[in-house]
Amino acid sequence: MRESECVVDIGSGSIGIALLTKGNAKEKPQLTKTLRVPLSSGTKEAREAIETLAQLALTKAFDSLKSGPAPKIVRVFLAAPWYHAKITTINSKSEKPVRVGKDTVARAVKEFFSRKGEAASGTLIESVVSQSYVNGYPTALDRPVIGTTLRVNHYAAEADHGIRKAVGDAALKAFPHAKLHFHSFCFAAFAAMRALREENNFLIIDVGAEITDIAVAHRDGLRYIATFPVGTFSVVREAAAGGSLADAKSRLALFAKDELSTEEQIAFAQTFEKATASWSTAFTQFLESAVKNVAVPQTTFLFAEKDELKWLTNLVTRERGVFSSRAVPITPDFFHSEVTLGEGAVYDAFLSLEAYFSTMDRRDLIEIK
Repeated sequence: MRESECVVDIGSGSIGIALLTKGNAKEKPQLTKTLRVPLSSGTKEAREAIETLAQLALTKAFDSLKSGPAPKIVRVFLAAPWYHAKITTINSKSEKPVRVGKDTVARAVKEFFSRKGEAASGTLIESVVSQSYVNGYPTALDRPVIGTTLRVNHYAAEADHGIRKAVGDAALKAFPHAKLHFHSFCFAAFAAMRALREENNFLIIDVGAEITDIAVAHRDGLRYIATFPVGTFSVVREAAAGGSLADAKSRLALFAKDELSTEEQIAFAQTFEKATASWSTAFTQFLESAVKNVAVPQTTFLFAEKDELKWLTNLVTRERGVFSSRAVPITPDFFHSEVTLGEGAVYDAFLSLEAYFSTMDRRDLIEIK
């Protein structure tokens, strides 16, 4: 029997929703009834009212799925600014070789935070170990190993109280008996790309409408994360210079694909440089800060709306002093070999990744409960 879940993707520019069905382990997950509801057209006024707009969009999104069988689980993926995350490295050492298993890792994490006694500022939605290293070597700890040193990369994410309540109210109104599970998109992207690709060192850049999330994976562990308040709408507003946002967005896309006339390409080049300056500067500052903590890899998985991927790829791949990046744009059909489409569905990069994450084998991730 195929089980049904509802997948919800909440960003700073839109909310996506779909039904996810899955059968046995050999069957690929299937998305049906995909819908993406924009939060705004990108004005500064809309940016200030993002929480109210999100509540309205959530209602519209869940209303689209009311007909038909109700899903048992509503799985919600939050992008910035709807969550806050922190990575902590925990080290443990023993003078004599000891048995190290998943229970050892969980105990080390719990004891570390018990000593720190930090109070949560939001609702904890994730507490997970992305990678453990015994005697300096990464290990999935499928079975216990013997060692004297243990290093743990721990990731914790908290949801904003307001969006947590808004999602809960809208979801339970549509599906009163469903269970809610919350995730951060940043961690889901890390886990999914690590499972799908051969690289164990990579960047993840999620460029939202108003905010950009970046994460560094190194030696199979999630090692560094950062956020800056510049997104695609920020660039569009700069390019529009008080004029039409829709026209500016269109011209950005055409410029990136070199589809303007020769004269227009030359004239718009200066506009592009000015409009993208804030994002480019913030990205360079991120790289300079990250390299003080971890080696910054070149492979970069780039997430954004389809129309923005081309010009963002151009920005990301520019040389920035000692830094260079090899961008891999995550297009809507990137997951077509992992996720199938059913009735009323189209490929959506974010919902597809979340569908894959929801059904993938996550035994190598140690959840701290």
